[in-house]
Amino acid sequence: MGIRLLDTAAAYGDSEAKLGACGMQRWSVITKVSSLRDWDDANLGAVARESVLRSLEKLGSEKLHAVLAHDRYDAAGDRGRRFYEALAPLAESGLIDKIGVSIYEPDDMGGIGVTNAQIVQAPLNVLDQRILRSGVANRLTAAGGELHARSVFLQGLLLLPAAARPSSFASWLEKLGRFDSHVESSGLDPAAVCLGFVASQSVVRRCVVGVETIDQLTQVVNAFQAGNGQVSDDLEMLRSDDAGLIDPRQWLSTA
Repeated sequence: MGIRLLDTAAAYGDSEAKLGACGMQRWSVITKVSSLRDWDDANLGAVARESVLRSLEKLGSEKLHAVLAHDRYDAAGDRGRRFYEALAPLAESGLIDKIGVSIYEPDDMGGIGVTNAQIVQAPLNVLDQRILRSGVANRLTAAGGELHARSVFLQGLLLLPAAARPSSFASWLEKLGRFDSHVESSGLDPAAVCLGFVASQSVVRRCVVGVETIDQLTQVVNAFQAGNGQVSDDLEMLRSDDAGLIDPRQWLSTA
């Protein structure tokens, strides 16, 4: 299917070790350094470097396609400088190709320089278009960085039939209904619309999706192929700026 890049993180349980047991020789891997907020500035670099070396060992990989700061705080300002300076020697020796950061919203890029934004992983979907509308995606691309879009299905919410959505989303019945109507009129399934919209964005370099089974992987690939080139890159009428809907971190408080 042409998929050769895997996304993982030190914080994802024992995923690195399990991937290593599978053999990563044919794969490029992106991993993330867990939040370093518990470490002071003086020790941040050493801890970050040790985390990367530990990830390499668990994965059994000779090199990593990229290492991302899992917490934007570690990539910003003086801490960001220390983070980069700790990992730069690993990049120079060929152990890392790129250094980047994972964010939740455009404002998270404040204080993050280009050296720590070679890859930025951020949420993007038909409802959450903030990374596009803010201009952050364009500025990132212009500076030579890559945008990797995640949460393209909004944690699966956009794939649920209307009747199956939790009652906690009743406040957004009109907005979600507008998405449902667009899907119906497109002749595609929801996954194809979601993937097609992200694929249509010239600023998006990669699309990050999660699967648990071979059948799910096949469904995602089929949906991507069905939606690619078939969905407009401008779905302004579907976007929402309501954090209660588009930021899953807030769902617990609304459930």
